[in-house]
Amino acid sequence: MMAGLWFRWLSFNLPHRVTPELLPQGG
Repeated sequence: MMAGLWFRWLSFNLPHRVTPELLPQGG
């Protein structure tokens, strides 16, 4: 249902908070 939104929020709040090396996007 809201998997897209949830995944998007995660990939935006996790990168620059948990794994800034795994995801060089950093929101």
